[in-house]
Amino acid sequence: MKFLSRLLILLLFLQCFSLNGLASTFTWGPTKQANYDTSVPGTGIFWSDPLGQGGMNLATGKMTTGKDGDIAFSLDGSDLGATLIKDLGEVDFNSVDGNQNIGILTMVDAIPGHVYLIKRANSTMVKLKIIQQENSLISIEYALQGVPKPVPLTLSSIKMANGLQYSPSPVTLKIIATYSNKTNQVVKDAITWKSNNPNVAKVTSKGVVTFTSKPGKVTITATYQGKTTSVSTTVGNVVKSLTTSTKLTYQTKPVPIALTATYADGKKKAIKSGVVWKSSDTKVAKVSSTGVVTFTGQNGNVTITATYQGRTVSLKTTVALKQDPTKQFASLLGKWKLWIPGAMLEYFYKDTGKYAGIVYTPGASNGTLTINKDGTYQLNDKKGKWRAASKGEVFNHPNSIILTKASQDGHDMAVTAHDSKKGYIKLMWDSKGKYTDGSKIWIYSSEGYK
Repeated sequence: MKFLSRLLILLLFLQCFSLNGLASTFTWGPTKQANYDTSVPGTGIFWSDPLGQGGMNLATGKMTTGKDGDIAFSLDGSDLGATLIKDLGEVDFNSVDGNQNIGILTMVDAIPGHVYLIKRANSTMVKLKIIQQENSLISIEYALQGVPKPVPLTLSSIKMANGLQYSPSPVTLKIIATYSNKTNQVVKDAITWKSNNPNVAKVTSKGVVTFTSKPGKVTITATYQGKTTSVSTTVGNVVKSLTTSTKLTYQTKPVPIALTATYADGKKKAIKSGVVWKSSDTKVAKVSSTGVVTFTGQNGNVTITATYQGRTVSLKTTVALKQDPTKQFASLLGKWKLWIPGAMLEYFYKDTGKYAGIVYTPGASNGTLTINKDGTYQLNDKKGKWRAASKGEVFNHPNSIILTKASQDGHDMAVTAHDSKKGYIKLMWDSKGKYTDGSKIWIYSSEGYK
C-alpha cells in the first residue's frame, strides 16, 4: 500500500514539476536539534498531502497543526514528508552541499542515520539527519539555509559616455563604469582627468573640456579606480569669432546683414551660407535664411541672431515709429445711423410674482453718430473727443474706441464692431460698475449702420 501511495505521488508530481534541479549556491546556518513527537494530535502524515495535517516548523523547532509545517512523520515514524525531499543516505551531515538536484518526491522512508535534503514551503533548503527513534519521539538534527555571503562588487571597466569634437563652448565628458555584476553606473567623483595637448584643449578635474581654437590633435584621458579610458579628436582651422559691419536700424526696404568669420590662423572670410538666422520677435522684424531683415512696421524691440560653426553674433534695435491712431479703427470712422432694436419684455405680478404676460417693444431710431479721423465725434447734438480703448477696458473687444462723456449723464461710451459681415457697430455706455476681474461693465445702448 505504501508503495502504491508513493507511486501515485510520483505520477502527480511528474505532471506538475519539471525535472530541473533547484541548484543554487548558498551557505548553511547553525546546526539545531529537536524532538519530533508523532503522538501530537493532528500532526499525522497523509500520502496525497504530506504537510496537510501539520508537523514541525523547523524555523521554531516546534510542533504545529497549522499550514506552517516543514516536515511531517507518519504515526509509526516510518515515513518522512515535506514539500520536496531527497534521501541522501548515510552521508557525512557536515559535508552535505545544498547545490544539487533535489528531485520531485514529497515522501520517503524515515531511516535513522540517514541524511535528507528538504525544500521548505518558502523555497529555502534544509539538511536534516534522523538520530534515533524512541517510542513516539524522533530525535533530529538539522540546519536551515543561511544568508548568502555578499559577493564583493568590483569594477570591471570604464568608458566615455559621450564622444568629443570641437566646440566653442565647454564640453562636459561623462564616465560609465561597468561592475562585476554587469550593472552600469555614471560616475562623477574621484576621476583623474588629463589632456595630452593643453594647447588644443584643456580639461578640469570635473571633466569639463575647453578648446583653445588652435588646430591639432588632443586626447582626453580619464582614470577611475585603476581603470582608464580616453577619447580623441582633431581640431582644424576653426572659426574663432564672428562679426558684422551692418548697423541694424529700421528701414522700409529689406536690410541684408554682412558677416565675417575670423579663423584660428588669423584669416578672415565673408560668410554667405551655412548660417542659422533667428529673429527674437517676428512681429517687429523677420529674417530670411540668407540674412535679409524685413521690418513689419510695428514698434518694439528685436534681436537678430546669426550662428555659424558654433560662433554667434547679435544685432539689436528698437523700432519706435509714430503710429496713426485712426488706422487701426478705420472701419469705425464715418457717419452711422443709430437704431435701438425691438425687444420682447415679460411682465410679472408684483404681489404674487406670477407671470402676467409679454409686451413687444418695437425698434426705434436713436439718431446718428459721426466718428471723425481727427479724433472727434458727434453723437446727435453732442460733440466730444474719442480715444483708443486701453487693453482690457472693453471686455472681449480689443479694437474699441471710447467716446468721452458721450452719454446724457456724462458717462463714457464705447464703440466696437458688432457684425463684421453686415458692417454694424455697437454702442455701449459705462455703467460705472465692474466685474470681479476689475473690467468695466458696459450696457448695450444701440447699434449703428451706414
